Amino acid sequence: MNIQTKLYTALNAVSAVTGRVYPNVLPQAPTYPAVTYQFISNPPADSFVASARFTDFHAQVTIHATDYSGLLALRQSILTATEAMPEHVVRETDIESPFEFETKTFTWILGLHLRDYEQ
Repeated sequence: MNIQTKLYTALNAVSAVTGRVYPNVLPQAPTYPAVTYQFISNPPADSFVASARFTDFHAQVTIHATDYSGLLALRQSILTATEAMPEHVVRETDIESPFEFETKTFTWILGLHLRDYEQ
């Protein structure tokens, strides 16, 4: 299973957004809450750890909700799910975005550093 599938699986396991996890961008007229994710870089780490080559990935997860309290609860659920991944290294960014008037939603952006091992 590749790292994209692993991240999707972890995010989709959060019951509040099951079936509403999208790569890159939201579809037109989405149902909220929803989550988008994208990989913003994946430079290979030329290192060996316990005889296993690994590759680092930097992922961005954006949480979309129509109410602020729902956004905060969903943020915590997403953090719990992603930080439980064996590939999780560190949370790089955790940024609250302003209210988006056009879509009438709140968003929160998480930056994750993931490491995928190749045996």
